Amino acid sequence: MLDIICNCHWKKISVVFLVISLSFLSYSEGGIYDYEADADLRVEEEEGIPVSYEFSADYSHVFDGDLKQGNRDLGSISEDTYDAELVASIPLTYGTYLRLGAGSEGFLFSDVGRAPISERLISTYAVLGFDYELSDQWLLRLEARPGLYSDFEDITFSDVNVPLILGGTYLIDSNLQWIVGMLVDPWSDIAVIPAVGVRWQFADAWILNFILPKPKLEYEVNGSLTLFIGGEFKAGSFRVGEDLGTDSGMPRINDSIVSYMEARVGGGLNYSITEWLSAEIDGGIVPYRRWDYIEDSLQIKNDSALNPYIQIGIKGAF
Repeated sequence: MLDIICNCHWKKISVVFLVISLSFLSYSEGGIYDYEADADLRVEEEEGIPVSYEFSADYSHVFDGDLKQGNRDLGSISEDTYDAELVASIPLTYGTYLRLGAGSEGFLFSDVGRAPISERLISTYAVLGFDYELSDQWLLRLEARPGLYSDFEDITFSDVNVPLILGGTYLIDSNLQWIVGMLVDPWSDIAVIPAVGVRWQFADAWILNFILPKPKLEYEVNGSLTLFIGGEFKAGSFRVGEDLGTDSGMPRINDSIVSYMEARVGGGLNYSITEWLSAEIDGGIVPYRRWDYIEDSLQIKNDSALNPYIQIGIKGAF
């Protein structure tokens, strides 16, 4: 999933990728990964391009929803999530940039009781990659995100994962861009997964951002305010603690890898505070949440179709 905002000029191209995130939708649903790209790639002909920075942070709350494991009721839980990232783009040669940074994403669950669910699933990672201008129309990215993908109960080397992302943007013009991507994840049953997306400004005030994990339709009210409706997928794969299964009466899931995914539907607004900083708020419902212990054939699903959520966030580049 690569989210891209493009402004093209005769001798200048400015492209903003908005975060590459890794999402696993369970093997039984085809093992599809989703990508979203977040970067600030500036390609200019002038010498002395400065180092640029980009950052993003968001927080959300999902209200109580019932869970089931097969026909077994597991009670009701609420959820808090956060996501924060800071990346520097360092020019090396003309058209080539080194990306260095760090980030963290977390899912925090309350009132899990004896359900086979960790109270937290957290990824804390480094960002190591390159952006490259292949031509006036093609921009490429290769990126690794080594880090801990765990519930942080028993941190060992087995909690380390190194997902790799290869992404590309094809610039047709300032109104239409195609995005392709590929994820390599050592923890997945399907090691290499492709994805395709599009950004299309089909009218002066309307933009279709059909790019996972946050496809949306945008309407620009003015230069500062944009309204949108759409969806969002939040997901990740994590290693759980050595005693999680024992504590919940299912020892077979001790030290296992769980894939978590949730789908959201809603709408909101984005407000540009300055040229380099914007704030966003959205809300809606979470009709689907799922924990999948693939190796142990154990699935836990949301049993509430209309769990409300609210989310706030900021992002910027300078």
